[in-house]
Amino acid sequence: MKLICLLFCCVLIGTSCSKDNPAPNPVYADTLSAGWTKTVIDTAENFSDIYFADNAIGYLSSRQNIYRSLNGGITWTNLNVNVRNVLNIAVSPNGNLIAVNETDTVYKINYGTNQLTKTKISGSSGFVDVFFLNNQEGMVAGYSKLYQTIDSGLNWQQVAIFGIGRYPSIHFVDNNTGWIASQSRIIKTNGNINNWQICNVPPNTFGNSSFSTVFGASSTTVYMANFGKIYKSVNGGTDFLQVAQLPPGAEGAFPDLHFVNDNTGYINAGNRIYKTTDGGLTWQVVVALGNDGIIEIHFTDANHGWACGSRGTILRFNN
Repeated sequence: MKLICLLFCCVLIGTSCSKDNPAPNPVYADTLSAGWTKTVIDTAENFSDIYFADNAIGYLSSRQNIYRSLNGGITWTNLNVNVRNVLNIAVSPNGNLIAVNETDTVYKINYGTNQLTKTKISGSSGFVDVFFLNNQEGMVAGYSKLYQTIDSGLNWQQVAIFGIGRYPSIHFVDNNTGWIASQSRIIKTNGNINNWQICNVPPNTFGNSSFSTVFGASSTTVYMANFGKIYKSVNGGTDFLQVAQLPPGAEGAFPDLHFVNDNTGYINAGNRIYKTTDGGLTWQVVVALGNDGIIEIHFTDANHGWACGSRGTILRFNN
């Protein structure tokens, strides 16, 4: 019966159901809350990260390209630099870009000259995340090691920490206060970057997903997301408790967190962006894309934010 109905529908719409002329994929509508706009700059691109130094200067990465915006994400220019397999980026306050790839290379692009510098770190096991505190100091995390720079990304030294785990997410609020989340645990600095301790989390926190993300809203309030579950610490990351769980369908997505203060923040999951204003207890959908996934989000303040994803998708929040 299903086959007969299918053939009947094909006759009605006057199209062929052969492999040579397949029916087009359905296009679903996007739902964007007030302040959000969507731009598609190249449907062949699947973006990996987006990051802004301020409300004007920002960068966007795909596996093979780096784009820059000078007007808050309204328009973008491909810098046409030679990068490969970029997974994550950060931007220092002076507009320099630091990007990491999945093998052993840290890229730096100077804002003033567009000069590209490549630094290979021997002995690395692949890089996943990068974070900069200021124009000089930053960290990159790989599958089992953490590296630090104090000269704006030109040289890197391994920090005395091992066994971070795969797919680490890092976030710092100052030189001595930071967190790393992976697929098996979350750890925090214990006084300085060379001394770390394991955080206390509820049982089975890391049982269902390889991906976790962490964000320090302040030195005391810290959030972590894993497999659709939201966790919060109010004592600097020593202890985490689950505060919420996203609706069904968001469990397997790769999440990214960003908070603009202790109580207001955003998380992406699949094709949606959720917002909380009560410290993570409840979350409301502010963006729902019909056909495209969302990979990364970034905010500079409560009124300016961005997101990127599949098929050249860029989202911009300007309130």
